[in-house]
Amino acid sequence: MNATGKRDLIFSYDVGHSSIGWNVLRETATGPEEIALGTVIFEADGCLASKRRTYRRMRRTIRSRRQRVESIEKLFAQ
Repeated sequence: MNATGKRDLIFSYDVGHSSIGWNVLRETATGPEEIALGTVIFEADGCLASKRRTYRRMRRTIRSRRQRVESIEKLFAQ
């Protein structure tokens, strides 16, 4: 805490789809002063969303093929 009883550290995060960036600043009289910063990068297969995305893509592909086959069957039936 600083002299006014206010906390003087600022934490900021930048969340991306495969990484998280972070930054720690200290509030000073002249403005913010950078203390530390970094990035955490996740591997492509390191997150659970990757598997779910793959399964969802497979389901959508199967559904799309079924719909095409059904529309072709209707076309030939006419």
